[in-house]
Amino acid sequence: MGGFLGIVGVTVGKRMMTITAWENAKDPRQLLAGGTHAEAMKKFFGTELASGGFTSVWVPDRINARWVRCSSCHRMTDHERSAGTCSCGKKLPEPLSYW
Repeated sequence: MGGFLGIVGVTVGKRMMTITAWENAKDPRQLLAGGTHAEAMKKFFGTELASGGFTSVWVPDRINARWVRCSSCHRMTDHERSAGTCSCGKKLPEPLSYW
């Protein structure tokens, strides 16, 4: 689906949670158009699935530094603040992508 980045499904006891990541907050609206998600919604709002639940869309308030470990001296370093170079003088690995 357009804008879809990833999904995490979690079960703790009898509680279940699905977390999805999207490029922008409006992208999940396409799930309402049909397909598997629409079928699951019919079951949820019918009598077949779950005893309760909620949905929401969250957006980042603040994205903190992306830290990387120097492969030479093993110090954790803020990649952006250090402009990709560790205080030991070695080039840092690229930071992992984030949502």
